[in-house]
Amino acid sequence: MQMKKLDLHHKRHSDVERLTENFVFGNDLPLEIVTGNSEKMRNLVQNVLDSYKFKYYSKWHTNFGSTVVIDYLDIEY
Repeated sequence: MQMKKLDLHHKRHSDVERLTENFVFGNDLPLEIVTGNSEKMRNLVQNVLDSYKFKYYSKWHTNFGSTVVIDYLDIEY
């Protein structure tokens, strides 16, 4: 089965947090988020993933502008 993909090309930086949250919480893992070559876009996505304790990696060996979300750490505070 192919993983679902969120393509953030041509999306506004101001919309990235909401789009990323809706995508990762509305779908089963693993997921792919395409940010393109924008370092700012990659950082925005990674900040969201970090804030919710998601595990992820960059597909640097095949596509540096793509992040794969693989796990969620359900931590109670």
